[in-house]
Amino acid sequence: MTENEARKVAEELLVPPSCPECKVQLIHARDSAACLVCGYQRNWHLLQSDRITTALLSAARVPDGCAREGVTDRKVLGTLPLTADGCVCGAGGKVYVNSMVQKQVIECEVRDGRFGWLTSPLCYSTRDAALAARKEGAKDE
Repeated sequence: MTENEARKVAEELLVPPSCPECKVQLIHARDSAACLVCGYQRNWHLLQSDRITTALLSAARVPDGCAREGVTDRKVLGTLPLTADGCVCGAGGKVYVNSMVQKQVIECEVRDGRFGWLTSPLCYSTRDAALAARKEGAKDE
């Protein structure tokens, strides 16, 4: 969080809270907050906790490839690495690569799927799929 973003969060928290129903400023009395118009009441400390969470979430960036749902950041499935045959492969998995140099299929362990080589048209989920693609490629040439 940058200094400007932190300053914005602090400014939002200095503004007295308003009623979620009628938008009138709440009155703070002891441990509660109350609306004189509609009668809304809430524990003051819970109200402030909610405001702090909301302010921090609004200032925090959503990580690349994720979507925010409430207070949770979830990985978007469309950004997971896919092999040439359409399978998702994560860390610890194995892929089979058609090596152009060695003219053979090589088994590789995936340590980090964020790198672009995994989505290469040369990576397959099984040895059979890689061999079939190699044979298909030989027919095309």
